Amino acid sequence: MAPNLPSNPKGLSSTTPDGLVAPPAAKVQKTEGFSVMAEAKPEHYHAGNKLTILVDMDNTLCDWEGAFEACMKAKFPEVALVPAEGRLNWDISKDYPAAAADKVKAVSGTPGFFSEMKAVEGGVEAVKAMAAAGHNVLLVTAPDPNFYTQCSQEKYEWVEKNLGAEWKAKVVLTRDKTTVRGDFLIDDKPHCDVGALEPEWAHVVFDQTYNRQKGGKRLSSWAAWKDVLGVKAELDCAVSRNPRASQENLYPNGINFSCVFPSFNQESIVRKTLAGLVKQKIKSNFKFEVVIVDNNSTDDIDAIYKK
Repeated sequence: MAPNLPSNPKGLSSTTPDGLVAPPAAKVQKTEGFSVMAEAKPEHYHAGNKLTILVDMDNTLCDWEGAFEACMKAKFPEVALVPAEGRLNWDISKDYPAAAADKVKAVSGTPGFFSEMKAVEGGVEAVKAMAAAGHNVLLVTAPDPNFYTQCSQEKYEWVEKNLGAEWKAKVVLTRDKTTVRGDFLIDDKPHCDVGALEPEWAHVVFDQTYNRQKGGKRLSSWAAWKDVLGVKAELDCAVSRNPRASQENLYPNGINFSCVFPSFNQESIVRKTLAGLVKQKIKSNFKFEVVIVDNNSTDDIDAIYKK
């Protein structure tokens, strides 16, 4: 499941007296003589008219740089500090001599490093204003790979202390932000758009010295978030932005539905599943595919799906 989609979106189902889960009547429509489920609108992505705005934490919402400088001076005063205005690389270890690399990486492992970071000026007020305007704001952040457990826990602590306990549900921990759906990602990392997927969001670069070569939208001050993300009419939820309202390019590869299931010596189950699929009533222009992931089965599964 995508990390920003709820497991039980509001209004998608109801429980019958006998304990069965049934779709609400409003979600079912008649098409060409048979019933099909209407497409649901997940509450965390384009629900109604709101935007989904993804916000990075380190050096975007939180002053990671300030915390690093303070800890570096306290723990390793013998290492000459590289000032923020002299930074050339997103990976800070590359801005220091190789001999100091281990010390630089060790700094963020200081207890309280992430939870005690100061907020970047105007950042807390900006994300709260986005949420108050009706937009869905998610805090999408990558845990430090060297201190994964500590970093993850302390980031939740920072969020609760600076934004409130209710914002902890809006935190998405991931090393690959291309897997998270949204309209915009505000992030200082210049190459955060490189990952497993083609990102759906537009990267808004939060200005730092090491990302000045990155083109596109740029946010230098949180006070300018409305101007940078778009005109006011696009940001006050007055314009419908549901991408499924338009069928154009909704299924760019021509496939409307994919049925994928793994199998290891599941010949009987595969046979029943395929038999059920071929009996489905579908519209003439509806295309689907079946993908069977065969994990070196020793039964006769090949003959079944080739038939």
